[in-house]
Amino acid sequence: MVARSGMGEKAVSVKLPPLEYSDEIDKKTGTKKPWPDVTTTSITKALLLEPPTRHEFEMLAKLHQDRMIRV
Repeated sequence: MVARSGMGEKAVSVKLPPLEYSDEIDKKTGTKKPWPDVTTTSITKALLLEPPTRHEFEMLAKLHQDRMIRV
């Protein structure tokens, strides 16, 4: 891992020591995948293609109306 010290042209790279986990819980959390697997992503993409539900549409319409009133 690398950090920067200084500003502009005088900035230099500073080498940092490797990350060390303090306990097993941190180690497990730190090694988890940061992104969901392909199945979850596919489901999310499919849901994004669906039109909004009636409740979602009404909420969006109200947000839009509230914003137009403030402008």
